[in-house]
Amino acid sequence: MAPRSAPDPAAPAWQGERFDDSGVAVLRGHLGPAQTARLAAEIDRLGRLAAGILREAGGDPQKLAGGELVVVPEAADPLAVCRYENIAAASPLFRDFVAEALLPALAKLVGEPCVLFKDKLNEKSPGGGAFPPHQDFAAYRHFPPRYNATAMVPVDPMTELNGCVKFSPGYRRVGEACADHVEEMVGGRPLFRTYGPGPRNGDIVDEVQERLDWHPIEAVPGDVVFFDSFVPHMSVANASKARRRALFITFSRAAEGDWYDHYYKTKRGDSLNPMFHVSTPTAHTVSRTAGEEGTRKAGG
Repeated sequence: MAPRSAPDPAAPAWQGERFDDSGVAVLRGHLGPAQTARLAAEIDRLGRLAAGILREAGGDPQKLAGGELVVVPEAADPLAVCRYENIAAASPLFRDFVAEALLPALAKLVGEPCVLFKDKLNEKSPGGGAFPPHQDFAAYRHFPPRYNATAMVPVDPMTELNGCVKFSPGYRRVGEACADHVEEMVGGRPLFRTYGPGPRNGDIVDEVQERLDWHPIEAVPGDVVFFDSFVPHMSVANASKARRRALFITFSRAAEGDWYDHYYKTKRGDSLNPMFHVSTPTAHTVSRTAGEEGTRKAGG
């Protein structure tokens, strides 16, 4: 199925100090030139580190998840990095960036303090795989926080050609029209039914996908796009000749506790669990494990 895209002029403005019902907010030029340059240099360093881990791991999942970063290769090309994670544990500069540039802005959008939940850098190399339509909460639901929000921070320009992210801001209306395909309501937001472990793990079912309208958001370094864990989103493969790197830094409400270390302890111990590979071009096992069942009982 080829999801349809609405013309960009029809997209909401997505500007403002708080999320509206769309669950998306675009902050153009939120980062200054010096801050953007420092971050890019650090991502270059971390990218080299991730590539080295991938080479030395030789395809061993334990080595890929056991290094300074958690490195995940592309399913179609095991020698190419799809993403790397656990960045805050490896980079003081990144931790400072999150605290100074993202947490204050997010607190205004959400209306309360937040804490880091997870982080990753998607490489999206030329030809890099697509991310089918999904909701992030389908993956995060296995952990106690009931709400998450993500900051998308471009390291390279994000265009329709290289697979910028597309969002479906009208998903709540679709939830009302497709009530039979809503798995549960969480805080008044619909979580749609998805496909289980396998080639379409975590993808929103076709009956819902065909009703969603998609709005691409192109962005450049310096911009920050915040979105919550319920708004459906997707991206196509990178059809350009250059990589399209972007950080996806996810937060949860501070009132629900700090789950960052627990999240990565769980992921490092069970890295192929399908709950960590929702709608991604990466490999996973075809069954869930005890790690998933126990994760909601742990933590603070």
